[in-house]
Amino acid sequence: YHGTVTMLVSMAVILFTGTTSTLQLYITNCIYGTIAVYILYILLVKTGANKKIGFAVCFLLLISPNLNATYVTQYYIELPGIIFSLLTFYFLMEWKLSEANHKKLLSAGVCGGLAVYSYFNFLFFFPFVFLTVIRNSQNKENFKLSKNIFTLLTGYALGCTPYILGYLSLVLLAADNLFSNNRYIYLLIAT
Repeated sequence: YHGTVTMLVSMAVILFTGTTSTLQLYITNCIYGTIAVYILYILLVKTGANKKIGFAVCFLLLISPNLNATYVTQYYIELPGIIFSLLTFYFLMEWKLSEANHKKLLSAGVCGGLAVYSYFNFLFFFPFVFLTVIRNSQNKENFKLSKNIFTLLTGYALGCTPYILGYLSLVLLAADNLFSNNRYIYLLIAT
């Protein structure tokens, strides 16, 4: 029910630290938390918050017991999805402010898809992103709604590709097992 993003980054940290201890897990999760808080700071500043207030908010979040609890509990599974969701909002904001830049909308979709791949519950952000694209497509003169929706959905599909391929391989494996086990029944019916 969740992707392998957490595992892949953990493997990179294992290669870097040379250990597979609990400390390695904490290091990986602290990296995720720090990146998420940094992206949150960028979003706060881009939305007009005072830099000092944004820094204070992010610093308090970084040392809060709630965020630190995610490092040592199973909630760490959601940390990559939080990063990808924040990046989705960042690219969506950049797309909204830019003129005719589909790369930012595609990047928002890819990050949204990676968030869904990292943990399925991030799919609940999709309606907000989708409605934001619809609403802001009406304000852009040289953008067509259908092209924007296609770009966003393509990005989500690209981000979810490992998820889609994983479930497709399960279906193909189940179908192979079903037909290979029933081969003898088909032979019996045929005779």
